[in-house]
This record gives sequence, structure tokens and C-alpha cells, in this order.
Amino acid sequence: MFGIGLFEFALVVIIALVLFGPQKLPDFLRQAMHFLTQTKEAANRAKAVFEEEVWSLDQRSGSEQESKNETVEINKEDRSG
Repeated sequence: MFGIGLFEFALVVIIALVLFGPQKLPDFLRQAMHFLTQTKEAANRAKAVFEEEVWSLDQRSGSEQESKNETVEINKEDRSG
């Protein structure tokens, strides 16, 4: 889980209990999970926007390449004809 072992996880839990106490720890964990969820959602939205832009640029460059190829073919036909 997240690249940490049982010992490391237990150590984190013990430190959290000492720092926040048993009364505040559940609230802290709820806030931390809410923050992580929001961060993950924001990262997914940013990834989706990035992928959409890359796809859009690929489509545009593909269209430009096709029009360049058509222009080259027309120029070749004009020269030979």
C-alpha cells in the first residue's frame, strides 16, 4: 500500500495519535481525505484538459499535414501536366 510496509504505517499512526490526540484524529483524517479527494479530482480534470488539448493539436497538425500533401500533389500535377 503506497510503497510503505506495516512498520512504517504503524509508526505514522502512532505519531498521528501523539500529535493530534484520539479526539482530534478522526476530524483530521476526514479533512485530510477530503483534501486528497479534491486534489485527485483537480489532477484528473487537469489531465483531461491536457489530453483534450493534445488531441486537438494532433487533429490540427494532421489536417495541416494533409493539406500540405494535397498542395504538393497538385504542384506535381501542374508541373507534369
